[in-house]
This record gives sequence, C-alpha cells and structure tokens, in this order.
Amino acid sequence: MIKVVDVSHHYGLRPVLSHLSFDIADGQVVAVMGPNGVGKSTLLNIIAGILAPAKGFVEINGLRRRADAETELKIRKQMAYLPDHPWLPEFMTAREWLLAVGQL
Repeated sequence: MIKVVDVSHHYGLRPVLSHLSFDIADGQVVAVMGPNGVGKSTLLNIIAGILAPAKGFVEINGLRRRADAETELKIRKQMAYLPDHPWLPEFMTAREWLLAVGQL
C-alpha cells in the first residue's frame, strides 16, 4: 500500500532522512518511533505529500506521489493525514478559520 524508495531529505546542511526505503502492506499497522529530531514528522509529511523528498519517491497503492496533478488527486482521494499538532492560524478565531476553509 505504501512504498518509500530511497528517500532522503535535509534542512539546509543538516540531513534528516538518508536513503530510507521500506514497504507497508495493506492492513499492516506501523508505528514510527524515535527521539526528537530524527525525522519522524518529516517522513510522515513526505508520505502525506506535504513535503517533497530531496531524493527518492513515495508510492501509495502503486501511484507515485507528485508524479502529476491527476495522480496526486487520485492519491488524496484515498488517504488522509492527521498530525498530532495541526497547524492552525493564531490570528483567526475558530469561526473565521472555518469560514475561510469553506470559501476555498
């Protein structure tokens, strides 16, 4: 279901992920664990399509992330990513945020 192939990522000169490859089969449950700063959130953001890897690629159900707009839309219809600390704007009320999202 999820295939990560030779994924590397860095922030400036600081490498975070280096040549990471693995497969997650349909129905398999996986936990991503490790100390702060080792790239857990970066990896999940790359799998979710929020970040593009500096090297390598991710496939979801055989569809390659960021291949083209049509493929990316097909992937997004199949999955959701719910981070533990979602980004919400601090300058808006909840009502303003919901209205802004609704206008999109």
